[in-house]
Amino acid sequence: MNQVFDFSRFRLLAARHWIENRQRYLLSLGAFAGLLILWFIFAFLLQGSHEAQNLYVQLGTFYFGLFVTGSLYASTLFSSLAAKPTAINYLSVPASHLEKMLIALLYGVVLFFLTYLVIFYVVDFLMLQILNPIAARNYHPYDVGNKLSEFEPQTLVNVFRPFRENRYDNQNFYYLLMVYFTLQSTFLAGSVFFTRFSFIKTVITLLVFSFLVFVLVFILVEVVIPKGGFSGAGLVKYQLGYESGVITLPESMFTVFRYIGLYAFAPAFWVASYFKLKEKEV
Repeated sequence: MNQVFDFSRFRLLAARHWIENRQRYLLSLGAFAGLLILWFIFAFLLQGSHEAQNLYVQLGTFYFGLFVTGSLYASTLFSSLAAKPTAINYLSVPASHLEKMLIALLYGVVLFFLTYLVIFYVVDFLMLQILNPIAARNYHPYDVGNKLSEFEPQTLVNVFRPFRENRYDNQNFYYLLMVYFTLQSTFLAGSVFFTRFSFIKTVITLLVFSFLVFVLVFILVEVVIPKGGFSGAGLVKYQLGYESGVITLPESMFTVFRYIGLYAFAPAFWVASYFKLKEKEV
């Protein structure tokens, strides 16, 4: 039997994880669905009961909920390491560190995202079916030129491509999704590196890191490079202040940085989590 990865052992470990956590997972799904329902009702009442959740409410709810719940859940994936008795029990399970890491990725990244997507769309669809008729009854037509306005029911949004005609805005949502996976991977790593209060410690670490990046960029702009300012493309173009000209990163370098930013950080945090997990001993 392969000591690094064996599919039969991996399958048994996945089943064990589900058996040990299914009650907590099912209760969490129910709580999340309930919170979504309450939020959509609250948003409906805020709008005077005249409109069900529109495109922007649906998008904001989906991505805000995804970032918050995904980060919280990722920070609990290795919570068994927080206390010595549970850590001994977890590390004594006859499975390799790679298999345990893959189980965390399976449940925490893949299945969590798919389940979140299903729960959101089920609740969103049901609330639209309930709230649209109520909004139609409460709707008050108003003059539009020579005729009265008509009620337009809200429809289910495509959270990945919400704007049919604006390719660039849709691309921004793809980038937002990649940012989510990167952020979630940091909280997963935090659950391995910080055995206690991992969520809080990860948040503090991210805040400190963000502050240091801000200070570094500030020093770079104020001290190192000529006076001017970044021009309309983030940190890609720099407009000189005292002469005509723009300093621009080469297209190839920008492409490399973009792919690193989008696709490299999440796997890097997963790999770091794996090697840190390997250091844990009974």
